[in-house]
Amino acid sequence: MAQKNFDANQLSVVFGVSPIVGFATDTALTIETEDAQYKYNRDLHGNVTRYKINNNSAKITLTLTQSSRSNSLLSNYVELDNQSNAGVFPTVTS
Repeated sequence: MAQKNFDANQLSVVFGVSPIVGFATDTALTIETEDAQYKYNRDLHGNVTRYKINNNSAKITLTLTQSSRSNSLLSNYVELDNQSNAGVFPTVTS
């Protein structure tokens, strides 16, 4: 079995235009997609067609320390969404 390495210092998340800091040591980040990227359809003759699902929605869970300054920043994004109904902000992880 190949060994995999993870360095939390190299985790980078930008939400909207704001870098997120203060990740907890356990589970810093999880990303769950709603649908598979592709589905399959079989016809009466057994031919299979693969087709792409164009749903890029995902649930991103960030685990931050209680003292992280990003907590108030993310709360501000929630308030902005409540006032503007924007609901979607660009998010980049690396």
